Amino acid sequence: MVTRDQAGSRRIQPVDFEELKKNDLLLIEDYIRELAPINKPRNLDDVCVVYGRFSSRSQKDESIDIQNEKAVAYARKHGLTLRPGQHLFADYAVSGDDLIGRHQLDALRRLARAGGFNKLLIKGVDRLSRRQWQSYMLLEEFASLGIEVHITGPQSYGLLDSTSAFIDGFFAMRERQKILSDTKNGLESAAWRGDNVGKIPYGFRKGRTGEMFVDEQQAAVVIRIFDYFAKSVTPQKIARILNSEGIPSPHGKQWAASQIFGNWASGNGMVRNVKYIGIAAYNITQQIKDPITGKRKKTVRPRSEWIMVRKPEWRIVSDDLWRKVMRRLKQIARPRKAEGAVTGAGEPSPLQSAPERRSEKSTLLFHDRYFCRCGSRMYSSFTTSKVRTLYCASAYEHGQCTRRTFTSSGYVEVEILRALRDDLLSDEAVELYRKTYAESLVAARENALRDRDNLAKEIEVLNRRIDRTWTDIVDADQSDPDMKRNYDTYRDQRDKLVAKLRSLRVPGKLPDFGPTAIAGFKQQIEDLILQVPFVERTTEDIELVAALRGIVRRVEIDRPCRSEGYQLVVETSLSGLPGSSSVAEPEARAIETETDEDNAPIHMIRRACPKPTKGRYANAERNERLAVLAARGHHTLSEDDWRTVAYVLIDYNKKDRRLLMDTALFALRTGQGLYTLPAPYNDKALANGVRDMVRKGFWARALKALEEIQSPAVAGLDTSRFADMQRLL
Repeated sequence: MVTRDQAGSRRIQPVDFEELKKNDLLLIEDYIRELAPINKPRNLDDVCVVYGRFSSRSQKDESIDIQNEKAVAYARKHGLTLRPGQHLFADYAVSGDDLIGRHQLDALRRLARAGGFNKLLIKGVDRLSRRQWQSYMLLEEFASLGIEVHITGPQSYGLLDSTSAFIDGFFAMRERQKILSDTKNGLESAAWRGDNVGKIPYGFRKGRTGEMFVDEQQAAVVIRIFDYFAKSVTPQKIARILNSEGIPSPHGKQWAASQIFGNWASGNGMVRNVKYIGIAAYNITQQIKDPITGKRKKTVRPRSEWIMVRKPEWRIVSDDLWRKVMRRLKQIARPRKAEGAVTGAGEPSPLQSAPERRSEKSTLLFHDRYFCRCGSRMYSSFTTSKVRTLYCASAYEHGQCTRRTFTSSGYVEVEILRALRDDLLSDEAVELYRKTYAESLVAARENALRDRDNLAKEIEVLNRRIDRTWTDIVDADQSDPDMKRNYDTYRDQRDKLVAKLRSLRVPGKLPDFGPTAIAGFKQQIEDLILQVPFVERTTEDIELVAALRGIVRRVEIDRPCRSEGYQLVVETSLSGLPGSSSVAEPEARAIETETDEDNAPIHMIRRACPKPTKGRYANAERNERLAVLAARGHHTLSEDDWRTVAYVLIDYNKKDRRLLMDTALFALRTGQGLYTLPAPYNDKALANGVRDMVRKGFWARALKALEEIQSPAVAGLDTSRFADMQRLL
């Protein structure tokens, strides 16, 4: 209350609260009680909790124990009581860069809002957060709840006030920036030295700090993976091959497609790792974190910030194979529509090749190699059967092609396989290929090897001169300018020769096109023709398909609407024959070694194909194969088998009973119909006789007798077809 005395001066008189209370002018105690936190328990003036954190996974749990011990000592010294039950809240191996993922800190904040303590002990402000604005937010939150924050050292000690919080937060931010800067500078220096920065990729083994060496055994697996992928073998199938052979993955477990192919967004995966071509890359991308969601987004840094150093001793994959894999990645790349771009029918966007579908149905033998006559890719889809059909993408997606006819891939694949068998692998074609390619390849290889040896000798001479000049400079106490000039000149000359040596291309060795290799591959194609539509089931099947895709580079299909047939133009090269690709020798990995397949002669095959009809795809080959088997007496009864069966069929009053049994066995073994068998089983009376024998139960008797003596003629034989026939008849 303000009053004035007799002189007119102002006097302040204190308010008598007791008098106010007695006169009921102000219930001051009730007023204060209304301002107090509702959930704040009584007698918590000295109850405290401890919060600890460490960020690096390389640190140990003892870091939290040390923080807790110092906090407990602080509480005892200042007469504070630790919260009964749980007094320690600790986040292990969690970064202080943000508040997301800090589960123990979240529990601490919930307890604070519930009034569970009123003093918090921490080692430093940076334990709450290394970002100053986040630390301020937490401190304001605790202050609003009436909670004191105490620092237990070592930089600060005691009750934390606003000034100390600002200073400690500033130094925490400064320390964070210093750690990040020192770490980045150290990694950049190591990258410029050519050291390995990051994990050791598969195919290498660790040396000293920053060093790694090629593991020859794993390097062979890396080359196989790249070769398979270049031949359009899917990562899932590559992983299946490696797992079936018992080859351990980089983590010592089963291979997965993600390890080979990686991820589109992050750009990782074995087939994208430039270390396999002898390049140490660093600072290519960066991760920017959203402060609200905590999610990280990978972006590409400016090219001026990239660090790329050549490491020839790291090379495992040749540049030729690397380029094929990069082309393959571009082909199957997911289409990215530019922002604001409008794609119309008049100007279609480039068509991308979709990855091969995983299915238990037929395999598209020449996946990603089918093109329409208009130049657009041909896509495949399944109908009601297990066979894929091919159609022009431009015709159905953009309406720019008039070839809107669907073509069964089975007929096309049979025709392509026939073309490979009859044309590409003929003796004349192989001999022509040897003359036009092998001779030039040998000459180019000899010249490249000679140039490589000469460059290596010149580099060795310059190295000796550099060493001798350096010794002279040291002995002369670095006082002769001519010696320094000579030293710099020798080094410049050596660096130029080393760069020339690295850019030298050495073609691979002469492919093996011997008669045995050609005959073996032709036989595989013969067998494959009879299996179309083909379903990959074994590792050998996958490797055969990969070999075919290595030979066939492009298939152009020209089938106009309402045409009786269609035209095939197949672009092939024997350089993709299995066993023809060369691998760099370990001692020559520092040199770029190529098979020169891009410059290999291309063999164009043009084939006029009839209109596809219903029925089997390879009737001609199948009939020829069946005729050979029948003429050689395959799938028939032996003399011992017949003696057993003759006794069982003694009541069956038919002529040629043995021929009837042979007819039945041949039909079951080959899967051919009874009325379409080759000679000597191509008599309609024999087909009717077999049906009669099955109907009357004599076939079942004979089969049981053969199974009792464990005859090879019925071993593993599927007789369900005749069992169904017997029920129907």
